[in-house]
Amino acid sequence: MRRNRQWLGIGVMIVCLLPYASPLVRAQGTRADYERAFALRERLEGLALHIVDNVEWIENTPRFWYRRTVKGGHEFVLVDAETLAKRPAFDHARLATSLSAAMGRPYTPTTLPFSTFTFLDQERAIQFTAAGATWRCDLTDYACRQIEPATPGLPRGRNPDELAEYPREYDNDVHDGMVILPTQDPSPQQVQQTRRPL
Repeated sequence: MRRNRQWLGIGVMIVCLLPYASPLVRAQGTRADYERAFALRERLEGLALHIVDNVEWIENTPRFWYRRTVKGGHEFVLVDAETLAKRPAFDHARLATSLSAAMGRPYTPTTLPFSTFTFLDQERAIQFTAAGATWRCDLTDYACRQIEPATPGLPRGRNPDELAEYPREYDNDVHDGMVILPTQDPSPQQVQQTRRPL
């Protein structure tokens, strides 16, 4: 009886440890595994249609726009909340043609290079960011131009030396670009210092 329990214990231990012995469990994902995982969204994106992405109200109007999935990509829809009328936010085909010429890359009406934009000039122009630069397109003649160039490289963080202007006799802490002073009774000058951005 005792011998059976020993064998049972050994058997349970082997069964519990068996998955850890498998090379598949211990193996790190390969480059191909990661590429397949990243490509999954692209393969599945067009399967669910009319899924709303962003909803943005147009300032000081009863209208809003949203982006939704369509076969082959996305489209932007403009909605008047008072009349419930829907229409394309702009001529997607003309914008794609203009952007292709201006950016030197091929775009289709459903593969425009942005996911959000801002209406300007009473909805006669749009502004957006694409390829790291800011662009403006006039919606009357569909002329697109780059208004801010792409910034080279990654944005840099703040220089720690910029914090040197704050007094160090306190236990200052930095959070979201603001200097936070300790919670003990601060003087009015210290309270003002907490409101200064870095």
